[in-house]
Parts: sequence; structure tokens; C-alpha cells
Amino acid sequence: MSALKWGPKNIKKADNIDSCPSFKNILLFLFTNILKQISLKLYCFKSHKI
Repeated sequence: MSALKWGPKNIKKADNIDSCPSFKNILLFLFTNILKQISLKLYCFKSHKI
């Protein structure tokens, strides 16, 4: 039981210290990718419309 209790706490601490910046980076990466895809689709739509 003590090992099970220690595990999640340790994981949460690791997440707070290490994963927060990388999580923000991942969100930024996804956001920029989505923006690129949207702009590409808009560009294709405009070029096809013409």
C-alpha cells in the first residue's frame, strides 16, 4: 500500500516539474500545426475557387 501511495505522488511531482514546460510546448506545436493546416486549406480553397 505504501508503495502504491508513494508512486502517484512521485509521478505528480515529476509531472509538475518536468512535464509542464513540455506540455506547453506540445500545445504550442499543435496550435501552430492547426493554424498551418487551416491556412493551407484556405489557400487551396481560394486557389480552387479562382
